[in-house]
Amino acid sequence: MKIITSIPYLSFILSIMIFVSCGNNNQKDSSETQEFQSTIEAQDLVQVKIDSFKYEYTKQKFQLIIDSFPQLSGINGIIEHPDSAYFKHPVFVNEYTFGSEVGQDEFYLLYAYFLRQKNGDKYNKERDTLINIYRKLNEFYQELNRGGTYFGHMYERIVGYAEYDIYCLPQKKGNISIGNFVRQKEDFISSFDKEINNKIEELSDQGESINKEELQEYVKDLNNMLTNEFYLSKADDFKKKHYNY
Repeated sequence: MKIITSIPYLSFILSIMIFVSCGNNNQKDSSETQEFQSTIEAQDLVQVKIDSFKYEYTKQKFQLIIDSFPQLSGINGIIEHPDSAYFKHPVFVNEYTFGSEVGQDEFYLLYAYFLRQKNGDKYNKERDTLINIYRKLNEFYQELNRGGTYFGHMYERIVGYAEYDIYCLPQKKGNISIGNFVRQKEDFISSFDKEINNKIEELSDQGESINKEELQEYVKDLNNMLTNEFYLSKADDFKKKHYNY
């Protein structure tokens, strides 16, 4: 067998080896660069997790929000009701805005995030129960009104409302006697039956209908959640404020 040892042939083989080696090095360098950039990005991000929602901000943008919306973070030492915090102050500051339906959702969730740090974990059970009560009310009226974007946005904003009520809980818990609690709870629950019957009559005139059994299940769930005067009081307040048709 004849072995080719000419200079041009060896030069050709050598150039291929160098090219392949350089290509591997370039791929390695690219991979290392991407990994390094990802590490920097991760270190530069602030993750806000509240309820089942998560937001990510750069540290610069997160600090901009804190500085631009003191009513949101509470750094001014004043805790306002979330509606007051949102509607009584500018929602577009320093090129950052919460001035949309989705932006308002984000605002209320951030509001809850900051206030929860102040409230701590002492009332975790009460917080979860309030959120469930408010969302059950929201589900009831969503079904009663056969949908609507309002209820979808309320699902998120409820977290902010509940957190404010937790903030107010120590000074408001336990103002109704047991006897009054039972009577008031019965009146509150029976009010839903009246609304269901009124809606059935209204839709019947239009040749339409609603799922009465499903609505009654929502009311049953609410009845089971309202175990004390605090929950009853807050549920009644929330219903009147947000679903008073």
